[in-house]
Amino acid sequence: KLLLVAALANAWQSNNVKRAQKLHATTTEPELSPLVTSLKPSATIEVHALTLQMKAAGETVVSLCVGEPDFAPQKEILEAIGAAAMKGVTRYTE
Repeated sequence: KLLLVAALANAWQSNNVKRAQKLHATTTEPELSPLVTSLKPSATIEVHALTLQMKAAGETVVSLCVGEPDFAPQKEILEAIGAAAMKGVTRYTE
């Protein structure tokens, strides 16, 4: 949801979003929060968009950036995941 908000905020700030016509002279455009306007698009989403463009152009692409694999992990991998979880190793970073 934040990525969508960030993309919309960037588009709004760069005037790429078609805005509704003003109803009368006193109508003002909403001001976006500095936090929202400071958000940058996710690199993962940008890479995923690039892979979609490449596929649309007819290129063969094996994307490992977003989504789920279409195959089950090997038994040894599942056992290692379970052992790590039991030891409390459950975070991406330390």
